[in-house]
Amino acid sequence: MNQEQDNLNEERAKVVMFSDNWDTANVVLKEGSEVDGVIKTFQEKSDPHDDEHSVFILEYEYEVDSRLFRRILEFSINIVHISYGYSGGLLNTPKFKYNLKDFRNAMQPGQKLKIKTLKKPPYWFLIEVNQIMAEIMRHDAVWR
Repeated sequence: MNQEQDNLNEERAKVVMFSDNWDTANVVLKEGSEVDGVIKTFQEKSDPHDDEHSVFILEYEYEVDSRLFRRILEFSINIVHISYGYSGGLLNTPKFKYNLKDFRNAMQPGQKLKIKTLKKPPYWFLIEVNQIMAEIMRHDAVWR
């Protein structure tokens, strides 16, 4: 395998996860169980700190041993860079497979998320986003 193929495989292997407490991530990865989560509400608003960014707010829920958890994930991402990435116009970044519309559609109510969680208190968790979201979010350029 050549260097270019190694880089491509490394890019594909990146997983995008979120947590409310990264100090617990290793415990969750080692001891947690995977459950399905579902996005319940989606909201996008402009970021008051950066006119190229939008703030995305996802309310999602998942169940652990008959206990329902409803949480909110909020993040700011550069939507202009998503558009540039789809057209192949971001420097040092491969062309994106998905566009901004695909990204927004991937966060609509009913879309699935994977949740890795402890099945006992304090119920620490990690959220793994779906394939379309991960394809875009794994590039550093969309966070700047």
